[in-house]
Amino acid sequence: MSTMAWLTLLIAELAAIYTIGRYLSSALLSWTLRQSAPARMLGWALMAPGTFLHELSHALVVICLGGRISAFVPFRPRQEEDRVQLGYVEHSGVRLGPLGGAMVGMAPLVGIPAAIWGLGLLMVPISGSPLELLAWVADHPLSLGAAWLLISIPLSLGALPSASDHRDLPLAGILLAVLLAGLYFLGALTSLSFLEMPLTGWAQLLIFPAVVSLIGFVPLLRRFRLRQPK
Repeated sequence: MSTMAWLTLLIAELAAIYTIGRYLSSALLSWTLRQSAPARMLGWALMAPGTFLHELSHALVVICLGGRISAFVPFRPRQEEDRVQLGYVEHSGVRLGPLGGAMVGMAPLVGIPAAIWGLGLLMVPISGSPLELLAWVADHPLSLGAAWLLISIPLSLGALPSASDHRDLPLAGILLAVLLAGLYFLGALTSLSFLEMPLTGWAQLLIFPAVVSLIGFVPLLRRFRLRQPK
């Protein structure tokens, strides 16, 4: 695939995760809150693994950027005004300003798909790209690959960054665009080809949560009669 094709796929994946994936996660939470204790435990069990990896992704990037973690709560549902908080990480001292903050906020969109990929490579006898892993599982539907796909569903539910995770993203995007434009006009940057590898790699990783968003939406909607919370 060409670089433009990978970029188009990346945009489509993000669109699926941010629309259908957000609806699925919100509706599952809404369903869970309406249930009696036994069924509610099932809902929490589905959300706990993805939430744990979500917060762990934040924490690892904070550490990599020289920050300090003052509180790490991987999963503890609690009502906060008009929303339910499933977990959180409190931190300070992250380097790179808004760019660092955006990297921390967007970490689950990289950390969770990477964890799903790594788990798949451990469970099936193949070592390859995410696309090669999915192709192998499709050719061997009765293998451990089927169990891996089932495990991937609750993990993928935690990939979507929360609203607070996006607070540094607009300013970070502006700063990055200004930096790249400045380097280009100064002659220090003649091509964006260095972005090809990370973009194509990220597009492959995001296949997991994007596919879960698209495939898991319809059966869960029919089974639980999920509705978007008001």
